[in-house]
Amino acid sequence: MGNAAKLEFADETFDGVVGNLTLHDVRSVSDKSDVVDEALRVLKPGGRFALVDYFFNAKLYGPVAEYEAYLRGLNPAHFELAPFRQRLEAP
Repeated sequence: MGNAAKLEFADETFDGVVGNLTLHDVRSVSDKSDVVDEALRVLKPGGRFALVDYFFNAKLYGPVAEYEAYLRGLNPAHFELAPFRQRLEAP
């Protein structure tokens, strides 16, 4: 098993990176932004990155607005931040 905060892959290795309910469990770093930065390091230019986690839990990520500002500051081509309950609702 690897460490999401220190991936054993070269820079720009993958066309896509997905983090699905794992970010909050990475205990090797206190700042979860380090894990996002590491995931982006192994992503090829123009690649896709999808991150699903408990961002609306201030105990894990601090104020939502601050973490959202960090994520938006990465300048993604598409960005969406919404609570799970909103995404899980049936149309």
